[in-house]
Amino acid sequence: MDRREVILVRHGQSRMNKMHVFAGRNDTELTSDGYKQLKKTSKFIKKRYGGEIIFSSPLKRALNSAKIIQSKLKCPIRIDKRLIETDFGEWEGKSPETLSKLQEWEVYSKDPFHFTFPKGESPQDVKKRILDFKFQILNDQTWNRAVIVSHYTPLVFYILDIFGNTNNFKAPFKLTHGGVTVVEYRDSIEYIRCLNYLP
Repeated sequence: MDRREVILVRHGQSRMNKMHVFAGRNDTELTSDGYKQLKKTSKFIKKRYGGEIIFSSPLKRALNSAKIIQSKLKCPIRIDKRLIETDFGEWEGKSPETLSKLQEWEVYSKDPFHFTFPKGESPQDVKKRILDFKFQILNDQTWNRAVIVSHYTPLVFYILDIFGNTNNFKAPFKLTHGGVTVVEYRDSIEYIRCLNYLP
């Protein structure tokens, strides 16, 4: 029986996360707390799972998180643009408090996964590329345990696909900074072994 594991990690807290604004494609750095989170996460992954390859979003907050994990696992990092966060367009760098005054906010709040951000993209665009990425890596037989470091929306759709419900209005779970979700594959069947564990 073939067994493989994918370890999903949300990047550590970034400066823009701390400001409680939509970070999106802004290449914001990790905060000191973000580094601490990933150090704990990397130690946990090394002790409990290990890994042969790390896939990472190119944005600094994800890539620097991946490098912290790499320092423990001693395995290569492969950057993939499909793991990048949503392009929030005109909403980038703005807080929910500010945006709540806009007429579009009510539409977004009711169904955030089908909302197209002004001059940005829809989470459905994110879903398309993350599922394309997922299909490709699972057909790569050169590894048995991979770590994926990405952002909230791409990781949410990866997980929702396991439940067979990527058309949710909202995710029925939270993904915290530095949180670990482990997906096991046996004979092409997906199992979630742990969801959003924060070491």
